[in-house]
Amino acid sequence: AAARRMPMDAWCALYLAGYMSCGEFVEHAARWHAASRARDSPVLFVTYESMKRDPTAAIRRIAAHLGLDRDDEEIAAVARLSSFDAMRAQAAPSARGDARNEKYATLPGGGKDSNSASSHLRQGGAGTWVQHFSPRLSAQFDATYRRRMAAASRAAAAEFGVADVAPTYDLGHGCAL
Repeated sequence: AAARRMPMDAWCALYLAGYMSCGEFVEHAARWHAASRARDSPVLFVTYESMKRDPTAAIRRIAAHLGLDRDDEEIAAVARLSSFDAMRAQAAPSARGDARNEKYATLPGGGKDSNSASSHLRQGGAGTWVQHFSPRLSAQFDATYRRRMAAASRAAAAEFGVADVAPTYDLGHGCAL
């Protein structure tokens, strides 16, 4: 039987009510964001959207955080090899029918995913949420997200002894949270 997908409005209702098996994203993001701002923190907070907007700057920032001194050629090579197109090519099935890069076909627990490229790599972009959210659902999500992120950021800032600054995300299409 084909897998059924949950309608976005149903998923959003569960997400906004806090029913996620992996915990709430806002708590996760707020704690890592606060940890990254603590004195002598080994944590670097990077968003997907910032990496998509300027991959070279993000790679330089990551290298600097790791104490790696890399020249322009090396940075460009990392940007090229970590692009969506390069990862898609590595995940594409070989003539044998399996993924060229094993990591794209391995599931948690060691199982193999026969649809590895399609299940691991989607579109390689940011902002596709607008295809799934109605204006009403978007407004509900934004209001709940902002309220929960403010509370989670206050708690995380107190925990890590840093200023209360919530992480922000530029989600495209004029939406910044």
